[in-house]
Amino acid sequence: MKIIVAIHESNPRTVFEVESSDSIDKLLQDGRTLFDYHIRDESKLYLVLRPRPVDDVILSGVNYVLLSDIDNKTLKGVITEIAGHRILEGMTYLGPVPQSSPYLHELSAFPGFIYGFHTRIILPLAVATRTQTDPRWSFFIVDTGSPQTYLSLEAWLKLDLFGESATLVIGGRSVKVKLSPPEPRLREINLLGMDFLKCFLSWKLEGNGDGVILRCS
Repeated sequence: MKIIVAIHESNPRTVFEVESSDSIDKLLQDGRTLFDYHIRDESKLYLVLRPRPVDDVILSGVNYVLLSDIDNKTLKGVITEIAGHRILEGMTYLGPVPQSSPYLHELSAFPGFIYGFHTRIILPLAVATRTQTDPRWSFFIVDTGSPQTYLSLEAWLKLDLFGESATLVIGGRSVKVKLSPPEPRLREINLLGMDFLKCFLSWKLEGNGDGVILRCS
């Protein structure tokens, strides 16, 4: 008996055949097997988790706790309110960025703020594909401990992206971005990593109370 299994989110989408007794736990990020997904019936098509990335950086369990105060609801609620009040009036999470906005070009200073119990640095930035046809606001958590930049699943879909990674324009700079891991406390966040900061010859974070400015040159 052959079972057809489709891997969701791969680009191009991958379909392969397995036996009912096979285990594909090494391919799945959460380590579950076909049996765990109740995949036993003949010729059924299933969408399962994404393939485990090779040499990818998956955020550790420690981050689950530290990121527990920020999720999609928070980004659309209180963080949007703060950004609209402190950074730019009318700015909303994943809302459209006007084509006339200076945020679509290379800037030397990016204003942000500190939020939450874990004092996360939040940096609102314009994100777009390389054609910049439909730029959107994204609120990033700045993490100098992360070598890579991640984008939430909702932001990924809003920009009509496919696959596991894409080259995007963030803050006027071209950055290769990865889709956030599927774990519940990670898939809703946007993480600004060192690959973005390395786009500049020099950079520094300046703080003033709850306000933050990323200065670059």
